[in-house]
Amino acid sequence: MISTSAGSRLQRACAWLREILPHGGSLPDAEWRRRHALISGLLWVTIVIVPVYAVAAHGADASRYAPEVASLVAFALLAHWEVPSRKWRSVSASLGLLAASASLIDISGGLIEMHFSFFVVVVVLTLYEDWVPFLLAVAFVLLHHGIMGTLDPHAVFNNPAAWSAPWAWAALHAMYVALAGIAGVIAWRLNEQVRERMRAAQEELERISMTDALTGLRNRRSLMSDLESVFERGEPAVLAIFDLNGFKEYNDRFGHPAGDSLLARLATRLGSAVGGAGRAYRLGGDEFCALADSIEGADPPLERWSEAFTEHGEGFSVSASCGAALVPEEAGDPSEALRVCDHRMYAQKHGGRPTAATQSRDVLLAALAARRSELEDHVNSVAVVARRV
Repeated sequence: MISTSAGSRLQRACAWLREILPHGGSLPDAEWRRRHALISGLLWVTIVIVPVYAVAAHGADASRYAPEVASLVAFALLAHWEVPSRKWRSVSASLGLLAASASLIDISGGLIEMHFSFFVVVVVLTLYEDWVPFLLAVAFVLLHHGIMGTLDPHAVFNNPAAWSAPWAWAALHAMYVALAGIAGVIAWRLNEQVRERMRAAQEELERISMTDALTGLRNRRSLMSDLESVFERGEPAVLAIFDLNGFKEYNDRFGHPAGDSLLARLATRLGSAVGGAGRAYRLGGDEFCALADSIEGADPPLERWSEAFTEHGEGFSVSASCGAALVPEEAGDPSEALRVCDHRMYAQKHGGRPTAATQSRDVLLAALAARRSELEDHVNSVAVVARRV
């Protein structure tokens, strides 16, 4: 029981830490490139500062620091190399700035003021909003101060207490460097939260822009996007448009709120009738649409879709006229596909177009002819006979 309770507390603590700490690595690529260019530019500035300071401090003896300057140039070139991943490029720039700070300390003979450069660097590295550069800075300070403080304490520290206990002072400096970066980490986390909220808002706006507010179905914009995808793939799909019959009379008799309620009910039925075989849309007013990407294994279910709009009651009768087409076979683009369906739907509404059942048969035969070209003549003969029945 105790271990279970302790484990539960540990899980809650871990969840709390994940909530308050930044996740890292979420900078958009364009923003990362802008910040990386800034940090890399700062590295090139330090490459100029280090030899100038070495000459000012040591004169002719400054040549012994040439290998350190060469290493900084190597890090800068690696940071500018486009081939590695952005994480490796950020590590190269980070190591360059950290090595530059170490060189300034070495050149100064462990001057305490030069240690302040690490505090500047760790804040700069939080601009990457990534844990690797930040933790690399803390580890670098600890290892540099500890190892170099042991091998040559006078090159790292300028006080006797640090000379005698370099690792203790290394840990102290690493802790302060980490604490110095807290402000940057907080800003980093706030930036992540802002981006998360903006992303969520953008996704919600995208969803709203693709959804009919009254019925919850997809809208015309969503339909056009889906149709473009169908035409790009070139695979047969069934497009059907439905226009309600008797809705105006229903609306006039029972009022607009009742009419809206009816539209919502019919939309729900259409969504259920379409199911996972396709998608349902409301184009506006009393006009609906359905798109089925696959017509394998069964007749296009235009009858079932049309029946979803049937509702009768005392003093009213609502149904739907249907116009269907096989795309992309019967249309060259999404707009033409809608025009074909509109034409057939209004023809049926005025008594000059076959019923949904007949259109289902025609669409199926067209699909079969499109998929099995060797059967096209036979299918056309069957279609002619079927129309006479």
